Amino acid sequence: MSLERKAHDVAAPEVLAGWIRRWAGAPEAGANAPAPALVALDEALKRPGRSREAAEALLASDALLTDLVEAAADQEDPGTILDDLVSLIARRGSG
Repeated sequence: MSLERKAHDVAAPEVLAGWIRRWAGAPEAGANAPAPALVALDEALKRPGRSREAAEALLASDALLTDLVEAAADQEDPGTILDDLVSLIARRGSG
């Protein structure tokens, strides 16, 4: 799944951009594919409990997933894209 981005992209705050680089391996929010968001989500799921690392990874994943949802809303068929994205996320939590 890869989404075409419109010109309303906004750079992530530096602290969040650092978490995204650390946990998702992506340089910044605005990635147009779910892989970096899912990598960060996997990292958060590996760290159950109330740890700073888990929180950072989860926030990185959230930022990237939010970007994907916003990009999906700009597409011709956002419902199908969002269904696919939710399915990818659900598979992460069921393992």
